[in-house]
Amino acid sequence: MNVQIASVDDQLVDREILEQAVRRYFHGRKDIRAEITSFQDAESFLAAFEPGKIDLALLDIYMKNMNGIELAKRIREQDAKILLVFATSSTEHAFEAFPLHPFDYIVKPFAVQQIYVVLSEALRTLSVEDPEIQIKAPRTTYDVPVRTIYAVLSQGHSVELRLDGGRSIRSIMTFGEISELLQKEDRFLLCNRGVLINMDHVLKFDADAVQLVDGSSYPLRTRGRSQLAAQYAQYVMKNAAERK
Repeated sequence: MNVQIASVDDQLVDREILEQAVRRYFHGRKDIRAEITSFQDAESFLAAFEPGKIDLALLDIYMKNMNGIELAKRIREQDAKILLVFATSSTEHAFEAFPLHPFDYIVKPFAVQQIYVVLSEALRTLSVEDPEIQIKAPRTTYDVPVRTIYAVLSQGHSVELRLDGGRSIRSIMTFGEISELLQKEDRFLLCNRGVLINMDHVLKFDADAVQLVDGSSYPLRTRGRSQLAAQYAQYVMKNAAERK
């Protein structure tokens, strides 16, 4: 198993502590090959960033120019799978970070044991294979990882799947057929007629609409809005509890 880790922190001492802790944690392990690359600011990270290439990103929240929260938003617009861990000396931004689905937090000043715990949990998560569904399109069939699906939209006589990285697939399957496949996963929410969204990609859940991290927004059905909000809240709390 190969694990690619990135550390983004404008403090040299903190970058060095993280690098050393990561290397010590993986030292001597023959089953896992891990590499960590450090960046001194968000801008240099984004210049090198390629979606799907990094498994775990350790982001300092308090940085000059672009902070860790804004950096996480930029990352989430392109990569749904990457595990985001915020390093912070304060819980002030925890609520702001919540819609970005952070995997965990590390409190400064760093305790090596805390870093080890996060790495252990991250490995457990990364080792779980993500399911795929088979989507029929004109003249071809796609095996689509469920995590990459942002939304499924019924559009006249066809169905559009909006995926990460701005990609999309137009399927010849019915909305009902695709919904049946996806609603076996508790991460999907039927927020309106002909609109199915992946709650892992929700940025903001308002009273009348849901916004995803790619900037798209979908209205909530009028009837049962409170139940939709409750379902989303339960899903988020369940995920948070499982990560502890």
